[in-house]
Amino acid sequence: MQDFPKRRGGLQGPVCPHGAAAVRRLAVQVVKRSELAEEVVQEVLVQVWLSAGRFDPSRGEPRVWLFTLTHRSAVEVVRREQTCHERDSRHDRETTALGQATVKKLILRRGRQMPDKSSREVFPQ
Repeated sequence: MQDFPKRRGGLQGPVCPHGAAAVRRLAVQVVKRSELAEEVVQEVLVQVWLSAGRFDPSRGEPRVWLFTLTHRSAVEVVRREQTCHERDSRHDRETTALGQATVKKLILRRGRQMPDKSSREVFPQ
C-alpha cells in the first residue's frame, strides 16, 4: 500500500487491477448474485479510495484488508436483501389477509351465503 498517496487516499499501482477481480470473486461467492456483487465491488473500491491513507501495513497485508472490507460489505448487502425480502413477504401476507377479510365482510354484509365448499376454503372462518 506504499503506492497509495497519503494526502487524501487513492488507488495507484498494482492493488486495483487484480484486487478488483479478487474482490468481485469473493463478493459473488457471498452474495450469489452478479448485480449485487457489482454493488459490493463498487462500495469496497470507494472505501479503499477514501481510507487508503489510513492503511497501516504493520497491521496486515493489503490483500487481507481488501478481503475484509469485501466480506463485510457483502454480508451487509445479504442482510439488507433478506430484510427487504422478509418485509415484502410480511406485507404481502398482511395485504392478502386484509383483502380476504374485506371480501368476506362484504359478502356477509350483503347477506349472501357462500355457495360451495371452494368458496369457504378461500374465505376461512
